Amino acid sequence: MQPPRRTVACALALFFGIGASAVPPTRTPSMKVTTIAAGGMHGMLLTRDGQLWAMGNDAYGQLCDGDTVAKRTPVQVLADVRAVAPGGQHSLVLRQDGSLWACGNNEFGQIGNGGTSTAGQPVKVMDGVVALAAGRAHSLAIKQDGSLWAFGRNTFGQLATADADN
Repeated sequence: MQPPRRTVACALALFFGIGASAVPPTRTPSMKVTTIAAGGMHGMLLTRDGQLWAMGNDAYGQLCDGDTVAKRTPVQVLADVRAVAPGGQHSLVLRQDGSLWACGNNEFGQIGNGGTSTAGQPVKVMDGVVALAAGRAHSLAIKQDGSLWAFGRNTFGQLATADADN
């Protein structure tokens, strides 16, 4: 005896996450948001006045709020922020003064502080930054002089260093 088609369809939907757990678009709390960015399983909001808010998974401290507890609603994290780039399980934050800060998983050195320890609080990485980007486990920054800085996982050459060293 074969299972009914509806049962198979529901089982496939649950397995692949289709339909059964989908959430319709929902308006978030009223704030004047100018920038949004999504990481692996976390999101960040930047408001007009430079306030950074974060929500979602925080298992590695990637929300930069000092703990590892998931947030279902946005929590205020930092002030004086110009830009943000969440990665897979880490986040990069560019402050108004051009300083680059990072937090979260650092298994491959993707937060750029020279180590591999996870950071739940933002750590200062460098000054003079004008642009930033974060991948799943690597990070990129452009400084005022136009130089490109890259750190983190380099398995596929994503750091542009001509080798595969992290």
